Amino acid sequence: MLDIAHDTVRAWKQLRGTATGASGEVLHADIARILWEHRVLPTQLCERLRRDPIRGF
Repeated sequence: MLDIAHDTVRAWKQLRGTATGASGEVLHADIARILWEHRVLPTQLCERLRRDPIRGF
């Protein structure tokens, strides 16, 4: 979970810098690329959690 949290924070920081100059479909493509690069898209998160399930809860 900690790795996912760190990846999410890094993606968020990069997104904040990207959002200032783009709009519309260009912004959408940039957001998707950044989330994919940091492996925090919903499908990627599901796969990461399946691969390394949280135990003990």
